[in-house]
Amino acid sequence: MGSRGYSKVNMMRYLIGLASLGLSAVALAAEAEPRPTLSSDGSWVPVILIVVGGMFLAAAVIGPIVRANTPEEVPPAHSHDEPPGTSHHHGASGLLNPAPENELHH
Repeated sequence: MGSRGYSKVNMMRYLIGLASLGLSAVALAAEAEPRPTLSSDGSWVPVILIVVGGMFLAAAVIGPIVRANTPEEVPPAHSHDEPPGTSHHHGASGLLNPAPENELHH
């Protein structure tokens, strides 16, 4: 065969590989899932814009009413996760408000 026969064998392998690659690409393209497309019917757009605009208008009306009716200062949060006596707001038992620290008897 010589070197010339060897290149013919390589060329045939190359062509067979290329053909199988082409056939697999065609098979994959045939099995591809359908993709979403843009709708040509845009009749729903004005309805959605009116609904969204109505929500913004409702928020613009309700927001100041809620803001006006909320208390000006939120009461301080009270945590019950601390062990008794470590919160510095309760007595040694954790149940009573202590006297100011400069008046405590040590």
